[in-house]
Amino acid sequence: MDILILKLVLEHYMTKNTFEKVPWAKLSRILGLEASKHRERFLNYLDPSNKQHVNWSEVETLILSGLEDLREGKKWAEIAKVLPSRTKDSIKNYSRSN
Repeated sequence: MDILILKLVLEHYMTKNTFEKVPWAKLSRILGLEASKHRERFLNYLDPSNKQHVNWSEVETLILSGLEDLREGKKWAEIAKVLPSRTKDSIKNYSRSN
């Protein structure tokens, strides 16, 4: 299923390295399941711009440690805006493990 999601999105909807205008509802009719499931799967795991499986750099770690007030408030989406190559889920997981 992941390969099909990735193929459809990259071939038909990628423009200027942004996937904001992907018609997830239309894709969900093709692929089955809910549109939100496909969108979350793509954005959190399949999007090639994510650094999901790359170790955190020293700079990223310093930036994250400087955002302690946001970490305590669990504002992962706000932190993800500062670290655009990381998803809110990867930031949350890294923060909780360190």
